[in-house]
Amino acid sequence: MRNSGLADVLAPGEGAIVVLVSAGKGRVRIHSVHVKVDSIKFIIRDSKHDLLYKTPRPLATGLVKRKMLKVMEGAITTGLKYIDGHLVNRMEMGKAEEDERGSGGDRRC
Repeated sequence: MRNSGLADVLAPGEGAIVVLVSAGKGRVRIHSVHVKVDSIKFIIRDSKHDLLYKTPRPLATGLVKRKMLKVMEGAITTGLKYIDGHLVNRMEMGKAEEDERGSGGDRRC
């Protein structure tokens, strides 16, 4: 027996709550990221055999929720580290430009 379909995963209500714990001042140093989702709805569309998906739905919902939380935490952590890297690069470039100007570059009296 073969079957295929599409899955919609919805987080109704408040959606996701993200708690960031920063490890320092100035830079975006993330100590930990916690994502909380109250509930999710798991809907299967365009399938031929609905009974196959209705039976293990509670198990599948729990697995999808755990995986979704891990993926969201990882994506947020990676994104913030990426932003931190860009900020550090910009700050270093700005300092280098200030040093060049202050060391006797183009001065007019």
